Amino acid sequence: MLKTIVAKKGVYFLILRETAFLLGWGVLLLLFLTLLIGFFGGWFLARKIKLYLLKISSRDRVLIFAPHPDDETLAAGGLISYLSSKKIPKKIVFLTVGDGNPYSFLEKRKIKYGPEEYINTGFRRQKEAINALERLGIKQKEIIFLGYPDAFLFKMFKNPNFSVINKGRVNFIPYDFSPDFRKEASGENLLTSLRKIIKDFKPTKIFLPHRSDNHSDHKATFLFVERALESFTPKPEVFQYLVQIYWKFWRVYPRKSNEEKIVYPPKFIIFDKKWYSFWLNREEVERKKKALLEYQSQFKIPTLKPLFKELFGVRNEIFEKL
Repeated sequence: MLKTIVAKKGVYFLILRETAFLLGWGVLLLLFLTLLIGFFGGWFLARKIKLYLLKISSRDRVLIFAPHPDDETLAAGGLISYLSSKKIPKKIVFLTVGDGNPYSFLEKRKIKYGPEEYINTGFRRQKEAINALERLGIKQKEIIFLGYPDAFLFKMFKNPNFSVINKGRVNFIPYDFSPDFRKEASGENLLTSLRKIIKDFKPTKIFLPHRSDNHSDHKATFLFVERALESFTPKPEVFQYLVQIYWKFWRVYPRKSNEEKIVYPPKFIIFDKKWYSFWLNREEVERKKKALLEYQSQFKIPTLKPLFKELFGVRNEIFEKL
């Protein structure tokens, strides 16, 4: 009986020793992997970012697509100002008028909105956009407001039968300033309009939201325009701009050097792509700031106000070539 107990204790000791041995090697392996990841991660993050010079010629025709009023100025306000001063043909196309703006909910302290309130918000955002773009030298005839429902572009892209009728909205374009006034608010109609705009304007360069932007409307704008371009040959040059991206649950805007006030792309989405920088002179910087100040409804949103202020005085704008 005693021998049996001793034998069992010996077996338990061997099992524990083997377990401790395996755990020890496991910890060492994890430490090695951590060091390896840290080394290569550090090397990746320390790589130099090359910003190529974005060149615009007098022969260019520039088409800028924006999901909402303000995106165009945040991402390309200086570029727009330059195009105006050089009288280069351009058009700014808004897919929505930002009628789902959360500030309107906060302002009226309402949880639920009716169609009329959404539409009134849309008219307000449209006026802000006109005033902002006027600061950048853009005439009203150079702006197109399509007026599709804010916050639902991605669902419209994914599902041709998607309707906003049960979302407090009307299922048609309610804005008489839109070329699609009274048309059904469908992905098919939006795609048709985008193709027509591209065909009529014949752009040499297109600027649109980045495919990695995490805002659903921004991503959908990229996808809609990308699909619209499929039928065109030759294709114009396409440049993507980045407004916001989420990484590890943090909102990260284009990285900015506080000393130089120069915007760089976030390093984790660079890969092997080419990023271009458009450099602003002092007048363009000042015009961009004044244009951003026209978007007062956006300044009331806590998550957006810092972004607007961060871009005051920034000396460049960045774009990735598709």
